Amino acid sequence: MRDQKIAQLDQLIQKRNVEVAAREQVIAKRESRLKELEAQQEQLEMEVARLEKYYQSYRDLRLGKLALVRGQVLSAGVVRVTQPAAARQAVIQLLQEANRNANLQLSDPGAIPANVELLRVTQDRIDQLNKQISDGQEYVVRIFSAGNYVRGEKQIEFFADTAQNQLVFSRGVVLATTTADSKNMTSYQLRQRLDILISASQFRARNAGIVENVQVEETFLSFVDQLRQYNQPLEIKAIAAEDTYTAGPLKVKLVAIVNGKIIFST
Repeated sequence: MRDQKIAQLDQLIQKRNVEVAAREQVIAKRESRLKELEAQQEQLEMEVARLEKYYQSYRDLRLGKLALVRGQVLSAGVVRVTQPAAARQAVIQLLQEANRNANLQLSDPGAIPANVELLRVTQDRIDQLNKQISDGQEYVVRIFSAGNYVRGEKQIEFFADTAQNQLVFSRGVVLATTTADSKNMTSYQLRQRLDILISASQFRARNAGIVENVQVEETFLSFVDQLRQYNQPLEIKAIAAEDTYTAGPLKVKLVAIVNGKIIFST
């Protein structure tokens, strides 16, 4: 009789242990789910903040208040230095020019630009740039706006980029190609093709580290007129008009080709 009671108690204890384990598993799942929900909420809050910032930038742009955009070049220069003191001086000059340009951009239209220290410059940033350009090589140094800023900002963040000033595109290199047919395309469509061609050239230039916008040869409008008057399909290529280095700009020549021969060009 006693053994039977002990066995019943053991069974009851085992049953309760199973129930406790099951409850602990449910609690663990709930805690895990709670952590997932908290992580999702944090991501949503970050996304909301990002969208609010984007909306504010868009609103500022629509209202004409946005004066500097992220990635905008504030100053740029080609430098070659052989002494640390010269490197430091070159960096300071570029930062001062960037600060002047930032003051100009952030001033109200018609107002005299202020001359306040807008760029958040630290000694570490200056030292870092010094090291990057003090080996005697020729470098292109650019100072960029690190964010979108509206008129009246009191301080802005920036970032710098250094790249060796080396040959990027040789004269005659094909940058982009398209086709056109004035018989079956409107003037708007023809112009759109050329715009896409130039944009593709700009994209290649940016990817190669050239920040300045491409420059199309001055006879562009004459090229467009000839294109409209030509009554058969042809190929249009954008080529580098001259040897182009990292400092830029990339000058683009447009050529119209039929059966491998250049018919007209800019």
